[in-house]
Amino acid sequence: MAKWRLNVYSNLVLWIGFFVLLYFQLFWIAAAVFAVRYFLIGLVPIAHIFTSLRKPKISNFFQRISCRPTLLPYFKNYYYWDKSTNMVFEQIEDEEKGPLYYAEKVSVPLLYTYNAQSVFCGYLASLYGDLGHMEQAREYLQKAIDIPHRSALDPLLDMLCDATAEEE
Repeated sequence: MAKWRLNVYSNLVLWIGFFVLLYFQLFWIAAAVFAVRYFLIGLVPIAHIFTSLRKPKISNFFQRISCRPTLLPYFKNYYYWDKSTNMVFEQIEDEEKGPLYYAEKVSVPLLYTYNAQSVFCGYLASLYGDLGHMEQAREYLQKAIDIPHRSALDPLLDMLCDATAEEE
């Protein structure tokens, strides 16, 4: 959890530093701080908000103008997760680089909350189940259940368990 706080607080510190430097009229230094923030964090948090609101076109816009190679690992994971989810929302079925391609790039341990890890494993189970890979779907579903999470996620995981049981 300490890594998660570091990523969240680094964003906050960079924003505060940016506005303090603007207040003292140190525009060049403020621009440098903003550039560092852009390269480390990008616009991934904004893209994630629009993905949550089921606005994939707006989310994709903010993802495209983020600099993916320089993102911190925490934000890179959400970048790939959002990209995969947006492809599902837009029903893009690319054989080579489909939703599963981007979802597999996410490192589950680097998602810093247990709820996010559990939800993402459930999401992977859903993707594998949709593609007919039931063994892998069950494996990720078991991971999602094993990860400690809030009880509010239990109905979602139960629905996934029922769906994989019906596929057999």
